[in-house]
Parts: sequence; structure tokens; C-alpha cells
Amino acid sequence: MQASEWRALRSLRLEALQDSPLSYGSTHVVEVLRADDEWRERAAAGAASDEEVAFAAVATDRWVGMARGYLEPPMAHLIAVYVTPDWRRRGVGEAVSRAVVEWARERGAGAVLLSVSDWNESARRVYESIGFVPTGVQHTLPWNESVIESEMRLELGG
Repeated sequence: MQASEWRALRSLRLEALQDSPLSYGSTHVVEVLRADDEWRERAAAGAASDEEVAFAAVATDRWVGMARGYLEPPMAHLIAVYVTPDWRRRGVGEAVSRAVVEWARERGAGAVLLSVSDWNESARRVYESIGFVPTGVQHTLPWNESVIESEMRLELGG
């Protein structure tokens, strides 16, 4: 991702929040109100920061998937994974998730954590194919306590 691609980041993030609202810790209502400068900052941080990253999958000049990550030593977190409906089951989610894992490994993270909604079996299968395992820790979405998320962890040995 490039800092100049903030509009594409915003567009795909808003699509994700509309398409799969029970998968994220934020809501479309909150994110759509963010100022352009906030989106610029988010894109710049994802492009050039050592503490956070964003990867996008692009097909025919259109973003079709993304994943973000951030460091919280000694761990990293995989967040905000999304694939547009017409590109699902083609390996996009796995590819952008693996990119975040490799980014974390290169920065010496010992493990990568993520949270996945319990209803989202297809996402869980993608994460398991990469090597993530459930930790047994569960929590609810901050804005909807009826949605339970389970934590998963991938040991990197770093």
C-alpha cells in the first residue's frame, strides 16, 4: 500500500463494514464520519511505519482484499482482514494474512494474534490453514455484546 492510496483504503474499509458488520470492532457509521486527513494518516502509517502495516490485493486496478497488522512487542496483531464477495475462496484472504504474518516475522515478533467472530467459519478455516490455533480466550465486540470473538495465535518462534 502507498500513502497516496487512502481513498482506496477508505472505500474498501467502508465496504467491509457494510458487507460484514459483525466482523469488526468498528462500525460503518463511525468510520464514514472520519475526516479525509484521518484516512490519509491511516494509509501513511500502513505504508511506512515500522509499528503497523497494511497490505492490499489488487485486481484490474481495484482493491479486492486487505489486511492490517500492528506490533505490540513481543507480539503482532492481524486485524481488519477483508475480501470482496466476488473474490472470496480464491486465496486472497490467505495471501494478505500471510503478508502480515511475514511482516511480523521480519520484525522479530514471537507470535501473531487475531480475533475471529465465532460465526465466521470460512475465516477461521483460512487462519487455521496458515497455522493459527485457538487460545481459548473469547470476548465480545465493543459495540455489540451479542457477537463473540475467539482469539487465535500463531507462534513464530522469534
